[in-house]
Amino acid sequence: MIELVERKLLHTLIQATLRVIEDEGFLHHCIESAAVVVRTLRKLGVDAYPLTVGVKVMNPAMTSFTKRHGRPPHDQETMMQCHHEGGAIVVLDPNSDEVQDGQWPGHLVVIVRNVFDKLHAMIDLTIVQVNDPEWDIDVKPLLVQVDDQFVTGNSFSVESNGSMLMYKAYPENRTFGDWGDIVDSEEADRISELVVREMQ
Repeated sequence: MIELVERKLLHTLIQATLRVIEDEGFLHHCIESAAVVVRTLRKLGVDAYPLTVGVKVMNPAMTSFTKRHGRPPHDQETMMQCHHEGGAIVVLDPNSDEVQDGQWPGHLVVIVRNVFDKLHAMIDLTIVQVNDPEWDIDVKPLLVQVDDQFVTGNSFSVESNGSMLMYKAYPENRTFGDWGDIVDSEEADRISELVVREMQ
């Protein structure tokens, strides 16, 4: 019964948070949005924590190519072939060297433990920042089940609106900043209060 209550709570929380962070201009800010989600869940008595991930997003054309060939493009010939078919990929990864000045190269999601029996919930509201109509990428905010292997450093994949999202967890990576300062900031608290009101 507790699991069922938490699942319903998460769905309500996600819808309310999406409305608020879009109004507040945080829909493309994974660190601040994760802080709001964690802070709000704490107020509601649910334990959650941030997890650094890398994510590769293959657009529908590359996803289709990968399914037909059994694996992603792996050499010059297959990369050119996939490119000619409209294939494209977006990468967010804390180990990436390609990052704009002042931006963190990784991506932050929220984990809620044991929501689905022994499986955890992964919340990724800001993955929408990769959306690009030119590449036909239109992924949706995610609430998915993940296991212990993923949160301790393994990978998993999920599809959203025709695109394949390949996540890799980096549980030891805390380069996004001082989490205590972020989640306990006045701004996180202010927006969290807006989310709680939106949920009522």
